[in-house]
Amino acid sequence: MIQARCQLVEKKQISEDTFIFIFEHAGIAGRSKPGQFVHINIGPGSVARRPFSVYETQRDTFSILFKVVGPGTRRLATYRASQYLDIIGPLGHGFILDSKSPILVGGGMGVGCLKLLEKHLKVNKVEPKVLLGFKDSECAIEWPGAKVASEDGSCGTKGLVTDLLKKEIDSKTDIIYACGPEPMMKEVAQIGKKKDITTYISMERYMACGVGACLSCVCETKYGIARVCKEGPVFNGKDIIWEQ
Repeated sequence: MIQARCQLVEKKQISEDTFIFIFEHAGIAGRSKPGQFVHINIGPGSVARRPFSVYETQRDTFSILFKVVGPGTRRLATYRASQYLDIIGPLGHGFILDSKSPILVGGGMGVGCLKLLEKHLKVNKVEPKVLLGFKDSECAIEWPGAKVASEDGSCGTKGLVTDLLKKEIDSKTDIIYACGPEPMMKEVAQIGKKKDITTYISMERYMACGVGACLSCVCETKYGIARVCKEGPVFNGKDIIWEQ
């Protein structure tokens, strides 16, 4: 774990309210593994840091993907290239890379933790299927090679990404990796259980401290209460006790 003032070297606005921020810090970039996150102090007026999945890494840079949904991300979106932010990372336990024929399932901004995973799998000569779900074309993230579902049919197949998953699973599928809205992840975990396929889920929670001290980000597992920032954010789907 590193705490550093990181320079925002590039700011990309990919839609009206969605951004990719690229930060320069070789240490954080080099240590980040798929599924891990960084914790960002977004500046004056913010009581707690905000967690963001590491989206991509290069030799000296790492990036985050985010959508403006409230005061915190609205404040973050005002930063300009060349400014500095206080960042801690990488944090958490990421994905286990032991698959030969995986499927990656992302919903909404949950796709943000899957890009680095896809890159690492391909480095290991594994070609994953990538399935993405969005509300509509305005919310969609461009992703070469991915199959897309949208609720209104304005991009890709009309329906839910879990509908795509049911069609794309085959006898070779050995692991499903997923991140997105909790109802989506719950269904993905249920599909994996029914098909007897290991499913890794990246849980999303509000995180105040990011290091397991404040207990604001807990989820219930069959082994007891787990801290998403510390024991997670990635869990085996069969271990999560989902809310009814």
